Amino acid sequence: MAQFAVSYIGYDEPTLPALAKLLLEKDLTKTLVLLPSVRGCASLRQHLINQSDKKAILLPEITTPTLLVRTLAERLETTQQPEFPGHLRELVLAHELLEKLDWATESKSSIPGIATELVNLFDEMRTADKKIEDINGDGELFARDLSRVQDAWSLYRKKIAYDPVDLALDVIDHVCESGKLLPVNRLVVAGMNDIKPVHLRMLTHLASQVDEALIVVDQLTENDTIGRL
Repeated sequence: MAQFAVSYIGYDEPTLPALAKLLLEKDLTKTLVLLPSVRGCASLRQHLINQSDKKAILLPEITTPTLLVRTLAERLETTQQPEFPGHLRELVLAHELLEKLDWATESKSSIPGIATELVNLFDEMRTADKKIEDINGDGELFARDLSRVQDAWSLYRKKIAYDPVDLALDVIDHVCESGKLLPVNRLVVAGMNDIKPVHLRMLTHLASQVDEALIVVDQLTENDTIGRL
């Protein structure tokens, strides 16, 4: 069982080349590396190949937290519910707002943008382990806006019972309740200046199942995530 150790990259060092150098100090097999972006994953693979002194190199598993959850979802088959396509959610919500809520008809041209902002809010609230009811504020204007958000959430749920965030939350709950799911002994998390609470919960659990867990940050980054790992 491991707890996260912290490794700092010098402020004058490019992150990915320095990370590749750090990774190559040990055996790469059975290593899982998590980065914030798909582009970063591809770049790190190339840096590992370029810096290795071997003719052939077996690369570690390099992915993002979001893609890791998606991979685990396909492997675990945690739910039989059909997942509503993520890219259609804003369109469906915009239609429902215009059809069901009087205030939406007052600014029809703005509804597509409002629907996008609402879907983002719904996602952010849930991945932060919060509910719409947890939003706090004062004043009549806030009360009006909160009521509109709650109405929109109710419409969203009536049309979209199970979306990509629901799937991710189910997978993470399953991961945190299960034994060892990944054939890795080393977990490296890098470049994560802002880890979502639900991903943080998953990473903490995965760290408890490996021999070594490492979070890599640059020296100039103020990262309160470190204190929560």
